[in-house]
Amino acid sequence: MILNIGSLNIDHVYQVDTLVRPGETVTSSRYTKGAGGKGLNQSIAAARAGAEVAHAGCIGEDGESLRQTLQHAGVDVTRIDQVTSPTGHAIIQIDREGRNCIVVYSGANHGLQPETVTGWLDGLGPKDTLLLQHEVNEPERWVRLGREKGMRVLLNPAPAAGCVPRSTLEALDALIVNEVEAAELSRTSMPHEALDRLTAWAPKADIIVTLGAAGCIWGRGNQRSTHYAPKVKAIDTTAAGDTFVGYWVAATAMGHTNAAAIEWAIQAAALCVQRVGAAAAIPAIPAPTP
Repeated sequence: MILNIGSLNIDHVYQVDTLVRPGETVTSSRYTKGAGGKGLNQSIAAARAGAEVAHAGCIGEDGESLRQTLQHAGVDVTRIDQVTSPTGHAIIQIDREGRNCIVVYSGANHGLQPETVTGWLDGLGPKDTLLLQHEVNEPERWVRLGREKGMRVLLNPAPAAGCVPRSTLEALDALIVNEVEAAELSRTSMPHEALDRLTAWAPKADIIVTLGAAGCIWGRGNQRSTHYAPKVKAIDTTAAGDTFVGYWVAATAMGHTNAAAIEWAIQAAALCVQRVGAAAAIPAIPAPTP
């Protein structure tokens, strides 16, 4: 099973001609409200890829619809707790080129407590996968708890990587970052250089640096590979990275090779960017042959 300890957000999405600049007011041609959060998106992506997925996290009284969205996608929601804080939410602008900028309010997502997380991990072990992002509090602490359980541990340190402790990197089985996050972690803006540094710091982990429309690069120890994305017309890139992460995690958890998992994840992300929305844009596509 994949246990995703991740964020649950209500997304407020505004379609604009150009992304707003400091001091500027722009008019939105379209507004939608829906389910989002990197955690929720990745759980839905993994479930739509066919994996057994459970989501763990916190919502406020206003977040019940997020639980229902996950349940409808086939995700186990028994580890989602309601707390007194408001549900997390995001303000998302999308321009006519499909680019976005996002403001996130953490809310209930930052309410995780050690005793709660320990309970969520009860009964899990080496046959299970723990997935984490940076939209919940203390992700490095939960990495350690997952490692103590013997679980396969994966981290997507997004939306901002900041400084992930070296001890956390060494504990990971996989790290997935985009170009910006890779640069923040490695202190170099060159993706291949960043990959070399990250593989040196986490020699036992699969390291993937996603490159948007260009695809991604992968490394583990001294091994390297480059994977290209199909050319498509992007309408909305909001959940593309989450789709990639969810599909890759699902595919590897189900026994597919790393190369097959990456290609499947790239295909899913390419479909996602041709649709509007976050969770609603995540596709369900047939699994490749293991």
